[in-house]
Amino acid sequence: MRTLEAMKKLTLRQEIPQMLKECGINQYLIEVGVRWGFGLRNLLQADPTLVIGVDHWNATRNPAQNDTNLTQPQLNDMYSRLFHESLFDSRIRLLRGKSGDVCKWFPRLWADFVYIDADHTHEGCLADMAYWWDVVARGGILAGHDYNLATNKNGKVDFGVQTAVRQFIEDRKISSDCLVTIENKGDSGSWLIYKINGE
Repeated sequence: MRTLEAMKKLTLRQEIPQMLKECGINQYLIEVGVRWGFGLRNLLQADPTLVIGVDHWNATRNPAQNDTNLTQPQLNDMYSRLFHESLFDSRIRLLRGKSGDVCKWFPRLWADFVYIDADHTHEGCLADMAYWWDVVARGGILAGHDYNLATNKNGKVDFGVQTAVRQFIEDRKISSDCLVTIENKGDSGSWLIYKINGE
């Protein structure tokens, strides 16, 4: 339960890598929804063996999957820059594809930490949580960004992350004590679920 106690002391998303390192759950880390790569680079501070970034980098017509209205050339440029950066850091791997497809490439109970910052709708977030839960190891953490009920800047996506997280823990009968939230301090808030067993 040392990890759960450490989670409860977090006040900012940027503190997560240090907490992972101190708790010894920093070997295999995954971020789902990478875009520019800020979160992925932040995870490198945990001194991991491997950080995997999963994103489709695709300008779909679904505003929940591209809520900042980026063009395909802009998304391709983001991916190219991150890919080039990853060539010089053996700890980084990028997987370009849909969350529900890419999660199948991983063994069960493999990752120490998975951070979801992808589709922010209730349905999309709930699906991503279901996709990645089995990949998280016992004693690991499933987490994510934008724990709020806002509408994004372009007004096209009502964020349903908060309701999705609550439904997920209720449906899976996960103790609410295993859920930790980091308040919105200029970063839209984060949520973390500690995986005690194989719930």
